[in-house]
Amino acid sequence: AEIGNPGTLEFLGPTPENSVAGQIEILTTATTQGVDAIMISNNAGDQIAPAAQAAKDAGMTVVTWDSPIPSAEGEDLFIAQVDFDETGVVMADMALSILGEAGGQFAILSASPDAANQNAWIAAMEEALQDEKYAALELVDTVYGNDQSEDSYNQALALVDKYPDLKL
Repeated sequence: AEIGNPGTLEFLGPTPENSVAGQIEILTTATTQGVDAIMISNNAGDQIAPAAQAAKDAGMTVVTWDSPIPSAEGEDLFIAQVDFDETGVVMADMALSILGEAGGQFAILSASPDAANQNAWIAAMEEALQDEKYAALELVDTVYGNDQSEDSYNQALALVDKYPDLKL
């Protein structure tokens, strides 16, 4: 079967700073332009919900993937690439595999405090760590590099300085 005119696809973003305000601005601009659908990997937490709802109210379909709008306000569909709970268990298993039965201290360096997907993975990992299987593992901190390589590097150095017994 042949598909008729599929339309056009326009890529907007990310902003140089990967900022919450920048992502909201991109969504608002797309809404103003009257596009038919908006697809985003949300990195703005619930702060983007009003802009997404405005797009939906204007008749646009709003699809998120990778990282949802936590409240789901303004979101028509969320497509998850993984089961968040399973991802948390896999991350805990990986930490155990790397640190071994002796365990030790480890920390999480995540991208952005507003990334709903990563926050869900971290929460699922923290839940998994309650299992006796992981008793030797000690999660000492969670920090964010704000999707910037230099910030991430500096956060990693700060973790090593703050926790001299950090193993992972």
